[in-house]
Amino acid sequence: MAREPIDLIERGYHLDLGEETWLRELMIAAPWLDRGLGLTAYTYRIAGHRLEIDAFAMTNATPEMEAAARAMNDAPPWEGIVRAYLDTCFASLKEAIGAANDAALVDRVSHGLPPGVVDVLGLVAHEAARDGVVLAAPSASPLVVKPAQVPRARRIAAHLA
Repeated sequence: MAREPIDLIERGYHLDLGEETWLRELMIAAPWLDRGLGLTAYTYRIAGHRLEIDAFAMTNATPEMEAAARAMNDAPPWEGIVRAYLDTCFASLKEAIGAANDAALVDRVSHGLPPGVVDVLGLVAHEAARDGVVLAAPSASPLVVKPAQVPRARRIAAHLA
């Protein structure tokens, strides 16, 4: 149990791997994030007010999850999406989107999740250049991240960025 964050951090430094292989390695090292519906990981970059997904990988998640993630990040309102990514380190999707204070975005996310998915737990790591990586765990029930969980997640994200 105590090695869990260390395993994830160590795998994050294996930069000699291709992006999809690197993402799979991160997911292997983070089973503690899984909420029963698998994990999704992707790298992204922010160009202006738009978020673009580069590499994408999943474990035990359905193809609908990838389609939903891409659809949520591919359509307006981009400013709310970008704000949610830059302002979030460790949160449920609904917490992150709600903090963006964008009613159109909240509506799109609420209707864009695949069947059986109610929320998504996300660890978001990004650098100042606005490139980043997301580890996401879809959940069949609502999620609330406790404030005490955030400092540990920030330390992990600092290494992954």
